[in-house]
Amino acid sequence: MTAACFNPTGQTDSDSTSVGSTVTSGPMTSTATSSAETTTTSTTSATSATSATSEATTAGTSESTTAGTTGAPASCSEALIPDDYCAAIDPQAAICDVEAGQCVQCVATEDCGGEGVCDVDARVCVECVGDADCALEAAPACDLGTQSCGCTEHEQCPDTACAIDLGLCFPKEQTAVVYSRASEDPSCSDFLACSVFEPCCSIAAALAKGAAMGKSHVVIRVAPGEGGLADPGLALNDQAIGKSVAILGEDAPLVERSSGAPVIYVNVAATKAYIAGLRLRAGDGAPGAGVSCIGAAAWLDDVIVEALPSGTAFFASVCAMRLRRSAGRGVKRGIWASQGGSVTAVNTTVASVSEFAVRAEGGGSVALVFSTITERTGAPGRLLSCVGAGSTISARNSALLAGPEVGSNACVPATASDSVVTDPLLAARSVVVVQDIQVPSLFVNWMGDDLHVKPGAAPLSEVAVRAAGDPTTDLDREPRPLAIGALDWAGADRP
Repeated sequence: MTAACFNPTGQTDSDSTSVGSTVTSGPMTSTATSSAETTTTSTTSATSATSATSEATTAGTSESTTAGTTGAPASCSEALIPDDYCAAIDPQAAICDVEAGQCVQCVATEDCGGEGVCDVDARVCVECVGDADCALEAAPACDLGTQSCGCTEHEQCPDTACAIDLGLCFPKEQTAVVYSRASEDPSCSDFLACSVFEPCCSIAAALAKGAAMGKSHVVIRVAPGEGGLADPGLALNDQAIGKSVAILGEDAPLVERSSGAPVIYVNVAATKAYIAGLRLRAGDGAPGAGVSCIGAAAWLDDVIVEALPSGTAFFASVCAMRLRRSAGRGVKRGIWASQGGSVTAVNTTVASVSEFAVRAEGGGSVALVFSTITERTGAPGRLLSCVGAGSTISARNSALLAGPEVGSNACVPATASDSVVTDPLLAARSVVVVQDIQVPSLFVNWMGDDLHVKPGAAPLSEVAVRAAGDPTTDLDREPRPLAIGALDWAGADRP
């Protein structure tokens, strides 16, 4: 619920009406007609004075008896009936904040008439100011950015998972919850219950078990492996058609594939995949991808793809993929949107790439928000690359840095705003260009791919500008400024 707060300071009621008259004594020589005119004039003046006084009183004004005129109050706190004064000006701001002398929507929750609660700082009625204001099981948490109830993180839905795109928890009665370890044991039984006390032998086995329960939603909770072979990952194939599947890692379990297939492969139409808290890699330098999404939709939170020297961290083709607080490092390719696929990366980092950090191809698009994208060679197209008509890359509140900067940007349509860059071609009114020689000094360990920002990294400070819908935290879940228009650090991290 949102509502505008109207401030009438400086506005006045309609012009006051003069009600006084002066009578001069003289000889009684007037005719009857003159006397009648005088009487009529006096009566009219008295009537006008009474009417004007009544209107002024109704509007909450005070009458000046010295000057014989009526004046409007300077603020609602000076009015005779403050709330009536505000309601007459703007029904949407019908409460007088007496201390501030301003008309507002509320000063306490009871002013909201049972429709939400009062944000006492902004003096407006909203759906929530904290989780305690959210009572629905499907919408248990308050999003401080929008002040609305729902869910934005999986841990806010402890019994199921959060449908990030909908802002609602998976419905309990329609959700199958199964458990797995991130390891593959050939001697493991296929008849395990896949419960918290008897977890499945692999993530793929847990998916098969959950999908067979006939529910529209499946949650797979993955614990770290206990020896044996690393879990090789899985493909969301025909058994996941039309389902919403959440794969949620606990304590960042490692999933490692030794073949050329993707570690997590989402390739079934009408499937939504929510993947969180996993570390993905390829053993023995195998090609493939960390997460590959084709013809579906995927939401990735806190997913780290590393040690993939022959593969792509995140690939989307005819797929809408959203990354939050995720990273690709030590990979051949970072983020790749192809054939109409789209990737939105928020609070995400890319480092140590050998072919490109970000590419849009065949009409694909990549949107970077509060993200840090880097590469260390300066080779042509190594930082940004666009191939084919309609392929676009945009960056806002981000850091796009190459060192050295030679020809690292090979995407002519690329745009940046409120960001820090090394390529002068990306310069705009709200973009800061830094010399590539400065870049290593901005981060805790540039050569070691630790892109946390040093406290003294001034070029990144107060460059980003918060807009509606921006993240409320950084990659470490440290809070960001919430006010629209507030200045912030560019990139994924706040020092």
